[in-house]
Amino acid sequence: MPLISSLMRLNCGLSKVNKGIPLKRTLRRNPSFRVFGVNDADDPIRRDIGWLWAAYQHGGIDDIGIPEGLDKDEFDALARQALERFDEAFVMEAGKPVGIMTARLEQREDGPDKMEPHAHWFPWASAREKLEATVKFIAGMDGFKVLVWAKPQAKTFFNHVCKRGILQRVGTVPGYFETEGGCLFTSRERK
Repeated sequence: MPLISSLMRLNCGLSKVNKGIPLKRTLRRNPSFRVFGVNDADDPIRRDIGWLWAAYQHGGIDDIGIPEGLDKDEFDALARQALERFDEAFVMEAGKPVGIMTARLEQREDGPDKMEPHAHWFPWASAREKLEATVKFIAGMDGFKVLVWAKPQAKTFFNHVCKRGILQRVGTVPGYFETEGGCLFTSRERK
C-alpha cells in the first residue's frame, strides 16, 4: 500500500475522534454560583446558613468539620467559624442551592492567581446538578488557574468535567491524601 494512501486513511480516522461535549450544552439549564451570603441585607449569610442547616440535618456536610448532634444555634456559630477558615465560599445553584464551594486563593506576581476549590454537596444534589454547577464554576473563574485535587473515587466525575474542555488532567500523586493518592486537574485556557 502506498504511503500517501495510508496517510489519507489515518487522517480520515482522526476526523472522527470525539471532540468532547460542548460547554453550551452542559450549561443550557442555567446553573449558577454566587458568593456565600450576598442575598440578605440584615444578616448577609443567614439564608445560606439555613441551606447548610437543612443539609446538616440530612447528614450532607460532614466534611467541613462540624460535629453531629448540634441544635440550630450551635450549628450557626460553628458553621460561621468553619467558613471563615477559607478565603472564599460560593453557593452552587442549579435551580436550587445544591452545595457550597470553598476555595483557597494564592496570589502570584509571576503568573495567574491560583485557586484550589473544594465542593461540599448537599444530599439532594443530583449527579447532573453537581456536574453542571462544577462546570459553571470553573468556567466562571477566568482570572484564576484552578487546581483540583481529587480522590481516586472522584476521578471519573472530573474526567466528565474534562470532556467539557475547561479542565485537564495533569496526573496522580501517590500519598497526596493520607491513605491514597490524589489526581490533579487544572483549568485549561479557553480560546
